[in-house]
Amino acid sequence: MDNSPKTIRGFWRGYVSGTNRGAVNIRLDRHREVLEGVAIVSDHEFGPSIVMFSGGLTDNQANFTLQRFVGSAPLMALSGNLKLNFRENFESAEGTWDTDIGTQGTCKLWPTERWMMSWWVTLAVTTFRIFLRQHGGIIYASFLIVVAILGLFQKVEFSYPTLILLLVPGLYIFRRHLSELIHAFRVRKLGPIELETQNPLTEDIRRVISQHVQETVAFVVLDGFFVIRTKLLLIWLSQNPPVDRAQFNAYASTIGVPLDNLDATWSALVVSGCAQPEGERIVVTEFGRRYVAHLTRQN
Repeated sequence: MDNSPKTIRGFWRGYVSGTNRGAVNIRLDRHREVLEGVAIVSDHEFGPSIVMFSGGLTDNQANFTLQRFVGSAPLMALSGNLKLNFRENFESAEGTWDTDIGTQGTCKLWPTERWMMSWWVTLAVTTFRIFLRQHGGIIYASFLIVVAILGLFQKVEFSYPTLILLLVPGLYIFRRHLSELIHAFRVRKLGPIELETQNPLTEDIRRVISQHVQETVAFVVLDGFFVIRTKLLLIWLSQNPPVDRAQFNAYASTIGVPLDNLDATWSALVVSGCAQPEGERIVVTEFGRRYVAHLTRQN
C-alpha cells in the first residue's frame, strides 16, 4: 500500500450522517507524520460549518482530533474525534465521528479533482455565510441605529416607501424576539393591525398540543440519533433502579458496545435528556421513559 504524501493529500468529498446530516468537502494535507484537514460541512438543519482537525495515519487508518469548530449551531463542540479507514490506494474512506456534546455518526468520502482556487472561494463563501448567520442581526440593528441618528440630524431623508423597505427585513431577522415580546406583554394591537385574541383555555390547549408535537419530533430525531445498542441500553435502564458506571459498562459490553464508545454512549443518553446522573449513578428521566414507551409501541 502506498502511504506517500501524494496519495492521501488533496480533496475529498462525501457526506456525514447521524445526529448531523449533510454534504462535506475536505482538504487533507500531510506534514511528515502529521495529517491536517479542513472540512466544509453543509448541515441540512444547522447550516454551514468549518471543522479543522489533525492526527496521524497508521497503515490504512487515520485518527483525528478536533482542533477548531466554526459554525452557527446553537451548541458547538469543543472536542471530538474522527476515525477514517482508507481502502487500498486511497480509493475511498469510511469512518465514525463523535464530539463532547454527544453528537456522533458516520461518514463516507471519495477523492475528487478540484482546483485550489475553487477550494479557497468555497471556503471564503462559507466563512461569510457563517458570519452573517452569527452577526447579521447585530449588523442590521446597527445599520438602523445609524440611519435613525442621521435622520435626527437631518443628514438624510427617506420617503415612507423607502423606510418601510428598510424595516421589512427586521420582521424576519427578529421574528423570534418579536414573538416573545408580543406574548410577554400580551399585545393585542399593533397600529391598524389587531392581533388574534385567545382565551386561557385555548392557550392551554395549544400549549399541550405544541408540547406533544415537539415531543413527537424529538422522538423521531432520537430514532435516527441512537443506534440500536443505545436504545437497548435505555430500555434496560428504564427497567432497573439507578445503576453505577461499572454496571452500565458491564451490560453495554454484553450487548456489543465497543469499549472506546462507552463514554460516548453514556454522554449521549445524558445530553439527549433521556437519562441524568445521580451522583456516581445514572437514572432514566421521565422524558426517557416516554421515549422508551414510544420504542416499545413501535415494536
